[in-house]
Amino acid sequence: MEKTQQSFTSFLRVFKIIHIGLVLGITVFGIFAWVSQKGVSYGIAENDIFIYVVPLAALMGYFASKALFQRMLSAITIADETSSKIATYQTASLVKYALIEGPAFLALIAFMLNGNALHLSIGIGLWLLLAYDRPTKAKLARDLPLTMEEKQQLNNSL
Repeated sequence: MEKTQQSFTSFLRVFKIIHIGLVLGITVFGIFAWVSQKGVSYGIAENDIFIYVVPLAALMGYFASKALFQRMLSAITIADETSSKIATYQTASLVKYALIEGPAFLALIAFMLNGNALHLSIGIGLWLLLAYDRPTKAKLARDLPLTMEEKQQLNNSL
């Protein structure tokens, strides 16, 4: 029982640090993109391929992140060991984060290249989505099929 509680505590602590690192990475790159850009344009250039690629990548990344996250979590059963549940949850979450972070970086790179405000706004939107989707005990309890004992240990952690 103590080992499970400790695993929830250490998982949440480490995973929150990973999440903060991912969010800060986009933040720092976004600030760099903003500072290095000489001006912001609000029009649509005819030769800007990013005007199609960035929104499409953002939509595909968002929906793929949701679908893959749910698919990976559906493989977890209540009978699985706690450590296995946590490992699968972490993997699913990292895949979800990567599928949001990739298009966010693409949007910021596109903004750096041509200064289009649409790309910046998509990048900021994806950044907000990633920042909001931080790991918490409530999300862990909601997303994982936990036994009553595991739920109690999760609530007592941290």
